[in-house]
Amino acid sequence: MGRKNTTELIRTNYPLFYLTEDEIADPLLAIREFFSTAHLPEFRDMLWLSFKTNVMGSYPHGDTLTPQERCDIVVLYEQLVRLVEAAHLLNEKQLLEKAVAES
Repeated sequence: MGRKNTTELIRTNYPLFYLTEDEIADPLLAIREFFSTAHLPEFRDMLWLSFKTNVMGSYPHGDTLTPQERCDIVVLYEQLVRLVEAAHLLNEKQLLEKAVAES
């Protein structure tokens, strides 16, 4: 099974909504893009803010999030979905290639 056929099979079974065509062809582009937007400690802080805000209902600046904080949470969600899609694509390609090699 060729590389293009593998990618098409994966896309048929699990549609990808956030990755660009270039990122679908090379999922590492999406991973590099993810880590070029912020460093690991910044992502941890954003994840903590999102978690704390959504689960515990506590806000860092009083009763509500600032517009920038709301925007940061939305952007973080979109980036995480792209990261998960890239990881999924890499995983599925590896599983399919392993299955083909074993058959």
